[in-house]
This record gives sequence, C-alpha cells and structure tokens, in this order.
Amino acid sequence: MDKSNLLSMRWLGVEPAPEATFAIRRIHSAFTFVAVFLLGWLGSGFSVLVVGAFALALLRIAGKWLAISAPHPAGILAWAGFGLFLSAILMNVIHPDGGNLVLIAQRASFLAILPLLAAYRLSPPTQTLVALEYGALAGAFAAVAIAIIQIKWVEPRASGFSGNPGPFALAATLIFFVNFTAALRRSGRAAAPFHLGAVAAAVAVAASGMRSFWIILFAAAVIALFGQKRANRTPLATVALLAAAVAAVAWLAMGDRFVMRFGALYADLLANGLVPDAETSLGRRVTMWQCGLEAVAQSPWFGLGLVGARGFLASCSQSLTGTAFATSHYHNFALHALAVGGIPELAAVAAMVFLPALVTFGVRAEGTGRAGIAMLRMLTAVYALAGATGIMFGNDIQDLAFVFVIVLALHFIGNDGLRSSNAGLQKEDK
Repeated sequence: MDKSNLLSMRWLGVEPAPEATFAIRRIHSAFTFVAVFLLGWLGSGFSVLVVGAFALALLRIAGKWLAISAPHPAGILAWAGFGLFLSAILMNVIHPDGGNLVLIAQRASFLAILPLLAAYRLSPPTQTLVALEYGALAGAFAAVAIAIIQIKWVEPRASGFSGNPGPFALAATLIFFVNFTAALRRSGRAAAPFHLGAVAAAVAVAASGMRSFWIILFAAAVIALFGQKRANRTPLATVALLAAAVAAVAWLAMGDRFVMRFGALYADLLANGLVPDAETSLGRRVTMWQCGLEAVAQSPWFGLGLVGARGFLASCSQSLTGTAFATSHYHNFALHALAVGGIPELAAVAAMVFLPALVTFGVRAEGTGRAGIAMLRMLTAVYALAGATGIMFGNDIQDLAFVFVIVLALHFIGNDGLRSSNAGLQKEDK
C-alpha cells in the first residue's frame, strides 16, 4: 500500500486492512445498490437494511473480524453521534417520566458510524461509488413512478411508502444529488441516464408538495456543480436545459398541484400574514414557532422533555388558535431541540448536523475523495435547511440516511487520499 493511501486511511480513522475477498466486495456493492434504491420509495426497507448491517458489523467487531479506531476526522463525527446519544440519556435523567426512552432507541443509529465504516473499508471506494450511483439511478425512476401514481390516483401529495411527504422529499433530494454528481463526472452518452435520473428525482421532490425543498434542491445542485470534478466543463446551457426539463415534466405531470400549493401559500400571506392560525400551513408553522419560543422561555437550560414539550405545544396552540396541535415537533430544529432538551440538546444536534461540512474545510482530495467531500457538505446543507421549517432528526429514515451518507463519504475520502491523484472515477466510464 502506498504512502498516500496509508496517510489517507489513518486520516479516515481506521488502520489499513488486508485486501477483501471478491465475494465480500460484491456483497458490499449489492448492499449499497439495494439500500439507496429502496431509500427513495420504501424508506422502511432501507432502515431495516442499514440497521441489519449495523448489527452485523457489531457482531464482526465482537468476533474480532473487524477492528476500528477513531482519530480525526472520523472520530469527530463519531463523537458527535455519541454526543447526540448522550443527550438522550441526559433527558431521561432530568425528565424521568418514561416519555424520553424512545430517544435512546432512536439515537442508537448515530453510533453506527465507525462500525459501518470498518466494514466498508474492506471494499475499494470506486466500486462502492459506482454501486451507489446506479442504485440512486434505479431509485430515482422508482420514486418518480410511485410519486406520480400517488398524486394522480391516491393522495394529493406523494410520500412513497414512508407515509410522510417530508422524509420522501428528503430521500429524493439525496438521490437527486447522487445522480447529478454522477452525470457531472461522466461525459457523452454515459452521462445521459444520470441526467434523466436527476430530473426524475427532482420531479419526485416536487410531487411531495414540500415547498421548502425547491430551495433545498437548488442548494444541493449548487454544491454538486462546485464540489464535483467534472469530466467536461458543464456549460450553463446544459444546466439550464436540465432545469427546464424538470419544470416541463413536473408541470405536465402535476401542474395543477403546483398551482394549488404555491397559490395556497400566497393566499395565506395575503389573508393572515405571519399570524398564528390553525387553518393554513403557514399559520400552523407560525403558531409552532411562537409556542417554541415560549417553551424555551419556560425551561431554557434543560428543556421540558418530549412529553412536556408536546403537552406545552398542545396547550399553547389551543390558547393561540383555539385548536390543540397534536404534532410531536416544533418544525424548527433549533426551537425543537431547546424545547425538549435545552442547551445540551441544541449543542448536540448542532454539532451533528454542521460538523460533516466543517471537517471538510482545508481538505484537498481527488477522485472518490472529492465526491465524499461534496457529499458531506451537501448533507449539512440539506438537513439544516430541511430542519429550518420541518423535522430534521427523530425519523428513522432521515436518521439512518444521515448516518449512511456520512459512512459512505468518509469511506470515499479516506481510501482515496487527502492529496491523491487517483483518477479511478473517470476510468470507470471509459
């Protein structure tokens, strides 16, 4: 193993291991493909796969088949995940009403970073990246097909089989990013399927009816454009054509839904402005944000706990609008963190969501390493923006997708090297 790879694997947080067998590599590639394929439309299936892989990795570590260590920067992200888990334990100590126990189970998924990373290091990163891209391509077409069927004949907003438009839109955004970056690093005919995959994923996001995700989708596209080394310089005309294709397909498939969703937002602003109410989407969010501020004022240091915060939201919304809201979160990650767990919880959540991007600053990488850096920056942007007006952590699909992307990104960065000249990404398509 050359010096750059030794350096890069130590930067990643694992010691160099013997070459994996062909069978293990095929298994890892198949797992990656199936996991990301399911993410866009069958989120629970994705969750089961990742939890199973986590459990298997722990068994292999216990049996001394895998070894892990945690220096910078993998250690930083692993400690952030552990901090989020500790915050859940602290909430149970401070608020021993039993209502916070569910958080311990939810946050256990954030402990999977190093075990899954130890398993992935047995496979070459280029092979894993190709599996990720083709899984995202298949997942994009599955997601858009199910989304169009749902909004045409089942329900007004697509949610895949997750039952919630929010996680569906977030998963489709992640799939969009993978397809778009895959298209950028290819040229000619090899790029065409992934451009179509990006369009399909963007249309699936539109079908969810999540208006905030148009901004999030744009942010993901910008990070892809500036973060991925392109096989050819992508002209602005190509980017404009892709955006026009998304708009055209979305309008043909669901133009009436666009008018309804954005028309409703405009009507809400004209009718009530930023006034709390229980009848409109905007008014409900304003109500939750105002109640969140009042909840923080009640107990700023350690919050109210999950049960207390939910009860406070119900009574506060009843007082403001005459309707008690039954929602479990405040539709803003900072307000929700402060309301349920106070300053320690906000610190833990903020560290988890912002550190993936922060650890990449000053890092130079090529090939898969560059792809990994772009993924980490995208992850912070997508989750922070999604959490500004909706749920960020606390949903199994979103939590496990976050961990899964971190693991893959660190795998790509570490095995490619900080300053490696590995050009395997481009070779794969020739």
